[in-house]
Amino acid sequence: MKKNIQFIILALVIIGAITLWQNSVWQAKNKAPQVVNQEIVQENIVTAPLNEEPVPAQIEIAVTFFFSETDTQNISYSLAENNTKSLFTISQEIAKEKNWDWQYQDYGELGTLVSKINNTQNGQDNKYWQYYIDDKQPQISADKYIPKSGEKIEWRFAESKF
Repeated sequence: MKKNIQFIILALVIIGAITLWQNSVWQAKNKAPQVVNQEIVQENIVTAPLNEEPVPAQIEIAVTFFFSETDTQNISYSLAENNTKSLFTISQEIAKEKNWDWQYQDYGELGTLVSKINNTQNGQDNKYWQYYIDDKQPQISADKYIPKSGEKIEWRFAESKF
């Protein structure tokens, strides 16, 4: 009977040793990176979620409003690098932010004509709102023009050359 008890104890010790050994092997195999809430966790290093989209690059443009020879406003405006906003929309947003009166006339396919910015209305002293890009007046309406980085953008209240 004593030998049976010794045999049972020896069997239990062997089974316990095998169980511990298998447990340590299982833990070593599962020490690989784990995905938790879409974040990779490995040895206390946390990386960003896998599905995070990159932040689009920003560009700054400067828009200058020449109301008169003594009244000029320089405005900085941030845009996404792949901007699709027209100069009209950008200028309208600036006017809203500055609490300026903003009036325009839509001429369909010909485009939109800005007729008033702040207190300056087209026709005063035979002057009209016109925009310039790098000191040149484009032959396209502001609602169809998409500004690019590095351009010098100006709204001038001046006599029309046309």
